[in-house]
Amino acid sequence: MFKEYREFQEELKPKGPPRTHKENGKVLQCNQGGYDWSFNDSEDKTCINFELSVPRFMDTSLLDVNLEPEYVRVLVKDKVTQLSFPEEILVERSTVQRSQITGHLVVCCPKARISEI
Repeated sequence: MFKEYREFQEELKPKGPPRTHKENGKVLQCNQGGYDWSFNDSEDKTCINFELSVPRFMDTSLLDVNLEPEYVRVLVKDKVTQLSFPEEILVERSTVQRSQITGHLVVCCPKARISEI
């Protein structure tokens, strides 16, 4: 019985943050919180807009956003949402906001390479 209890306690221990990349270098995508999300191009096609539907009345201090040129990683109450961008972005010129009406997290990321039409 004591052995079963120890095994149960081992299962409850946090396993640490999930990996961010596969062995071949590709970005792993995950949505532990099950939040709705979307990628949209801006009207002038120079930016990628990422929207994550977090609850409206959740405190902003519970959100942690990490932007990389290839992917975005958002921690929402210790639940990881990590998604790769369709194109490479400029991290230093990106903006992260919280919508005052819906409470959704909105990230506007300029594209690194703007394709000419």
